[in-house]
Amino acid sequence: MGFRQAAVLGPVCFFLGVLFICFNIDHRILWGGLTEDTIQDGFQFYGTFFNAPPAIKALLHGMIGVVLLGLIAKLHEWDDSAMFFDGSSIAAVMFGFAVYMTVIIPALRTIVTPLAEETRGDQVQALQLLSAGNIIIMGCLGLVLLLQAGQEYAKRTDAKELAKVEAEGKKKGEETKKKPVVLFSAQYDSSPPEIPWLWQSLATEHMRSSCCGSVGGLGYWGKKGLGDMTCKKTRSSLVRRQAGPGWDQSFV
Repeated sequence: MGFRQAAVLGPVCFFLGVLFICFNIDHRILWGGLTEDTIQDGFQFYGTFFNAPPAIKALLHGMIGVVLLGLIAKLHEWDDSAMFFDGSSIAAVMFGFAVYMTVIIPALRTIVTPLAEETRGDQVQALQLLSAGNIIIMGCLGLVLLLQAGQEYAKRTDAKELAKVEAEGKKKGEETKKKPVVLFSAQYDSSPPEIPWLWQSLATEHMRSSCCGSVGGLGYWGKKGLGDMTCKKTRSSLVRRQAGPGWDQSFV
């Protein structure tokens, strides 16, 4: 895990921990039935958060900035993985931040410092909205964790597949190097058969100035009547294709 990944996962887990603490009050407000004790506990709990020292508020807001910077730094790679996973993570974080700015902060102000025209019913409704906003933000942060985990899983899977392909290619290359070259060796006792016209043409081009010549490392031999292609120094030859009848053929 790199620094940019840690810059994303660390603050996200921190906020999830804070919201999990708030969930002890939120689930009672949303699903446990609104009693007077639950309402008073909610007012007191969120009043403590709202009246926290400025350093605590600065820490929370700074962690939001760290998450955004980490995601933007990861998105800067601009590959398919970054565009899908990191881009979606940025969208989830921005949606959660919008909920924080438009729901959480106004609800806290209504609960702790209500206006003169705001009644207790407005405060209770703000408390319910605050709890619902916390649940939405928890879902956004959980989605960020899932996207980052999916990105890491995809990278590891791609790395394994790439290593497998490279290993197979290396193995095939080694097998190709070890494979022996197979040639035909032909020997004759009387006179060699007619060389096909294609081989005569190739041999004529490359053997004009010598008794014995070679094309691509293989010798081509003619019979008398083909001019300077005739050779009497040896009675064996290597040819590229299967010889005619009367030749003793073997692999070398």
